[in-house]
Amino acid sequence: MKSISQPKFIMNRDVLKLLVEKNKQFSEQQIKQTPEELKFDARLHSYLKQHLKNGYKESQIEQLKQLNCLTEIEILHVVNLQPQNECELFILLTNYQSLDDNQIQAILSIIQE
Repeated sequence: MKSISQPKFIMNRDVLKLLVEKNKQFSEQQIKQTPEELKFDARLHSYLKQHLKNGYKESQIEQLKQLNCLTEIEILHVVNLQPQNECELFILLTNYQSLDDNQIQAILSIIQE
């Protein structure tokens, strides 16, 4: 019998470590000394603004936020992994939540501008 894999959730500390590995702005010591909740959203937001290597505009990220169906972490993944179609977007967000067709289409229309 096949086991169904459980959704994977990314904890704040894990995401912070990923950000550290990518941009080397925070040392391990700084992470240990900073409460995880403190300004975490602000860190993610500044990370999104500073590291748009794929060319997404800040206005596109703001539009994604206004849809109110994606979390900051999901937006980070959408921005970094650049899904090109419904299948890729569905796979990308499977670990977080299920979106209806209209929400997926709204996200795609923003990221494919």
